[in-house]
Amino acid sequence: MSNEGNFDISKMTELQAYKIARTLWKFLAENPKKNKSEWEHYKSYCINKMVSGCPLCQFYRKTWNGTCNDCYLQNRHVCAIIEERNQSPMNSSYIYAKWNNAKDAGHIASAQRYATQIYDIINEKYEELLQNEWMGSI
Repeated sequence: MSNEGNFDISKMTELQAYKIARTLWKFLAENPKKNKSEWEHYKSYCINKMVSGCPLCQFYRKTWNGTCNDCYLQNRHVCAIIEERNQSPMNSSYIYAKWNNAKDAGHIASAQRYATQIYDIINEKYEELLQNEWMGSI
């Protein structure tokens, strides 16, 4: 992968979306003072061009032509970003909002804990997708 952002997000698969999100959230969990844009692969994976700066939003809402409700994170009460977000504030009971609020308030230990929770949930789905792909290749 080059650093120039040649990754074609329009052809991203579900497995790729989870792999990218998994790696991004691992970085955020390990570096709780940093932002998404400080991840070394931010530009190479064109995160700045993705819906909500998220590979999963990009996949489900654009590539797959679905809605936020199709996303695993939405169903696990992780992602507070919904399509109608301009009409209501981010739901603070969702893990992403808790991470964002803790990070903004300088509560590094809490931000790290929430980022780790998000990583774990993404990793769980990633492992499931890998298993399904492997089983499909037999």
